[in-house]
Amino acid sequence: MTARSILAFGLNDSRLILRDSFLRMMAAMIVLIALGLRFGLPPLTGYLEGLGLLPGALGTEPARHYFPLALAYFSLFDGPLLVGFIFGFVVLDEKEDRTLDAMAVTPVALVDYMLWRSLLSWALGFGVTLAQMLFVGPALEQTGTDAAALPGVLPLISLCALAGLGAPLFMLFLAATASDKVQGFAMAKFIGLGGLLILVSWFLPSPLDWLPGLFPPYLVAKAYWLSLSGAMGGGGDAGGLDLSVWLSALSALVLHLAGIGGLLAHLDRQQRT
Repeated sequence: MTARSILAFGLNDSRLILRDSFLRMMAAMIVLIALGLRFGLPPLTGYLEGLGLLPGALGTEPARHYFPLALAYFSLFDGPLLVGFIFGFVVLDEKEDRTLDAMAVTPVALVDYMLWRSLLSWALGFGVTLAQMLFVGPALEQTGTDAAALPGVLPLISLCALAGLGAPLFMLFLAATASDKVQGFAMAKFIGLGGLLILVSWFLPSPLDWLPGLFPPYLVAKAYWLSLSGAMGGGGDAGGLDLSVWLSALSALVLHLAGIGGLLAHLDRQQRT
């Protein structure tokens, strides 16, 4: 693919996203989630503590104990998820218009085109996730000295880059399993249910919390939680991370890349048959 082709594809993607109100709404949700976390969680914490619910009737831990759970679900999972859905529905729009079929007679191979889309969605997923974490995390940490929300700088960047791989994974999953946007909505709901594993697994004791490990975004969340433990113990840089953090992160990397590679190969076979 030439630089001119990449520029043309980028302009076309922008046009497709901006003209679709649903895709614009998903893009706006990324901003709304970040605003809700930053300005909603701290007062909610005080409200629950004032009512004697957390700690109290709902649990023994203060509400700020669950900040890492909220960031793992809404930023590390939902951020790349929404980016992936945006690009996934762009691909489905092209499927309905038979644009992808027409590419068979062009010099650009479908696998190259989807690889470009994967790289672009990863870059945006990484950027969105990092921006959300940096925007929300410091505000949450001000609510209490024990409310660690961010690991060290290098672990944070690495985790956000890893989480960003969810964007091309979700995009390619929609492209491979749905033939139009109606089916895409159904598959998007199915993917969204996977995020419940992150919420449920927070409450599982070790080693049962490794059971959802086949869902790659969960392993990113787990690596994030484990890295927070290292940061609170004084190991805020990469050298302070223990073996379990590396195991979670490397497993997430392998599963994400295997899924992306497998879906790209599947789409290539679909076009050839």
